[in-house]
Amino acid sequence: MNTDAPSETRSTQTTEAQAAVESFKLHKDNGILARFKRLFNRNGAERDDDLIDLVNAREENNDTPLSQEEKALVAAALEFSNSTADSASIPRADMVAVSADSTFDDIIRVFAECQHSRLPVIRDNLDDIIGFITLKDMVGYIHSKKKFNVEKTLRPCTFVPDNLSVAKVLEIMRKEKVQMAIVVDEYGGTAGLVTLKDIIEILIGEMEDEHETATPEMLTQVSPDRLAIDPRLPLEDLEEHLNTQFLIVDSNGIEVERDFETVGGLIFALARRVPEVGETFATGNGYALTVTEGDGRRLQKIELTHAHSAYHKTPNGEPAE
Repeated sequence: MNTDAPSETRSTQTTEAQAAVESFKLHKDNGILARFKRLFNRNGAERDDDLIDLVNAREENNDTPLSQEEKALVAAALEFSNSTADSASIPRADMVAVSADSTFDDIIRVFAECQHSRLPVIRDNLDDIIGFITLKDMVGYIHSKKKFNVEKTLRPCTFVPDNLSVAKVLEIMRKEKVQMAIVVDEYGGTAGLVTLKDIIEILIGEMEDEHETATPEMLTQVSPDRLAIDPRLPLEDLEEHLNTQFLIVDSNGIEVERDFETVGGLIFALARRVPEVGETFATGNGYALTVTEGDGRRLQKIELTHAHSAYHKTPNGEPAE
């Protein structure tokens, strides 16, 4: 999940940035090139406009159309400019942390299981994070006569609000020389965790190291009329795949504003509670969502089929009242 060598990461970022600029072939036009370099120091709307202007200038001054790589770069830059800490972060439910009263062996065991290089340290719960500990710090105790003490080994955490742009988060990380930040919500509770790697992946795509297993597909076509879905799948991705839009309406048939981003969030909005495994919910646009796996608190797998009823069904398959 995390990288371990800040200097190497910065070097990699610099190389990638230079390669991106090279791909536009704008070396002779210093004005446009300078604007491209300044993009990520601009406000979101200004940055989007500048990117569009840059592309238009390329089309006007060069008969060669943008390549697929160049179009992907522009799309990634636009996504980057509109992304927030919350959208880039690992959700709270997926965070791995260790307790402040953990022993050396306990922490090493967690590092071995999760394959991360940094872990938050908590007291009572994830809303009480007191710092983070690195695998490198832990290795330093091996063959050492020093007695291990969690709190003396802690490094201070960086906290960022969930609505902060990733460009600003990156700026904070560079300034504070950290590669991980805790994302907090408006109430000060822990919403998730964002790493330098998470931010870089917005621009260049997934980077799997030698310790990571392949990320499971979040959307799988099981049969011509059935999809297996990870609840964390962005609802916009499902809508694009199906070429449809999911709407939530109240008892009066009035559309309710969406305050969720994932397919799991859609089911919670339809159920207005934690749904049970086996429950099916009609979405109102010809589809039905069934909870196929869950633990009573989190949804783990969802199945989408064509709806056969306007009502939602209970785990026994009977229409609910």
